Amino acid sequence: YIANRKRGDKGRHAARSGDMTSHNNNSEFIPLGSRPIDRAGHHRSDEAWLTAAYQRDDVLILVVQKGLPLITPEGGLVWLGPEAAKAAPDARRLFMGLDKNGTPVFAIDVGDGFDLETSLIAGLGEFADFRMAMSRMSELELNLASTARSIFEWHKSHRFCAKCGTESEMEEAGWK
Repeated sequence: YIANRKRGDKGRHAARSGDMTSHNNNSEFIPLGSRPIDRAGHHRSDEAWLTAAYQRDDVLILVVQKGLPLITPEGGLVWLGPEAAKAAPDARRLFMGLDKNGTPVFAIDVGDGFDLETSLIAGLGEFADFRMAMSRMSELELNLASTARSIFEWHKSHRFCAKCGTESEMEEAGWK
């Protein structure tokens, strides 16, 4: 829009303010905007449900450290199951939602002090630069890893309330 205005093209602005019914606003056509899972926001404040879901045998958990996802040697995300709780018991947990089969999907941030080489998950992959790894990820993995990274990094950079200065805590399964 700005580039078009610099050239004096007002046509795009007119289309934006006009009738939008003829435009396709489907988020699946926006990079990283697809909705590969049900975010299941109604479960975010139910601690009992979240705890049980995190312990399910079919749970899917992606791992992040310092904003870097844990990537397999082939380039996809390393997906853990309930063993993630043993590998990183102090990790911050983010409920991502439910996949199309109703399987709970979580992301964990293992923290800066986590040593992959001496952990229970050593040898499964490495923490890789997101931009370098994204070309080898599926659309689902790309969406989930970028969402997890964004939310964890937001919490790291907004540790204190801007209004009162008290330290903030993750709530609603990490979304607030």
